[in-house]
Amino acid sequence: MNLEEQKYMALEGIHTWAHATVRHAAELSKFQRSFAAGNFIGVRRDFESERHIFLIVAHRLMSYINWATDLNFIDTQIFNEVKRFELDIKTMRDLNEHVIEYFRGGGRRPQLWSTENADASSTMGTRIGDRLDWLEVKDAVETLIKKSPPYYHPAA
Repeated sequence: MNLEEQKYMALEGIHTWAHATVRHAAELSKFQRSFAAGNFIGVRRDFESERHIFLIVAHRLMSYINWATDLNFIDTQIFNEVKRFELDIKTMRDLNEHVIEYFRGGGRRPQLWSTENADASSTMGTRIGDRLDWLEVKDAVETLIKKSPPYYHPAA
């Protein structure tokens, strides 16, 4: 793929994964509101899987942002608000990807597994692992969507 095609694909990926991040954050909020409506166990199970999908999608968005940054074709300052969540997105995604290892007393980064209030598999309000607030991520990503160029036309 030539450089111009990469620029096109990077921006398309940003839009694709940014919209997916917003959509999955909204789903988390919807499930959270449903907890009070009964069927707690069923809702919790759906919430748990949706939370992990949100982490995967947000992490994929960061990959495309980093690719676009490397390609240096748009003002990278539009990424600043989202990039402040990058480490927590990656950490929470990684820890939750290996949740069984941590539950069994293992895991590669046990020092990151727990905070004073929660472990990485828990949710405190809207904070995954008591660290990453999906509503703050959603707000930052919505700002990114507004600031991003709507498309990229490869140079002729």
